[in-house]
Amino acid sequence: MIHDNLQNIHQHASICPSVNDAINFLKSTDLTTLKEGIHEIDSKRVFGIVERYQPKQLADAVWETHKRYIDIQVIIAGSERMGCIPLTNDLKIKTPYNQEKDFTFYHTDGPLFIVNQGQFTIYHPNDVHAPGLQLDPQGPPVHKIVMKCLID
Repeated sequence: MIHDNLQNIHQHASICPSVNDAINFLKSTDLTTLKEGIHEIDSKRVFGIVERYQPKQLADAVWETHKRYIDIQVIIAGSERMGCIPLTNDLKIKTPYNQEKDFTFYHTDGPLFIVNQGQFTIYHPNDVHAPGLQLDPQGPPVHKIVMKCLID
């Protein structure tokens, strides 16, 4: 897992070619003007999902992994908590791997951290992560883009 300021995202372009393509898109686009929904950059290889939402309560956290995609989650506006722990063989699976949607859900919890406007996280397949968690029940909505980068 990587957590950093968006101005430093270029430092992570060497992870794989699809991550490099996603970073080039993020650096060359005014993210505040993107409409909600899916934005294809390179078909199913690199795409972004723009969302606006009220973060969930901690009790509703969804801990997940992906096998085929690396996630880059960028907070365009607002703040949220996220969690991340290493994937281990002793984690209890809540929902088995869904190949079509590329996720496995887990029964677990772990430490949380805050991701603010202008920051990003990168999650690899061995990062069990729980994004979209609220800081304050009365807080403003979050505007975020999740870049999905096929591992190539």
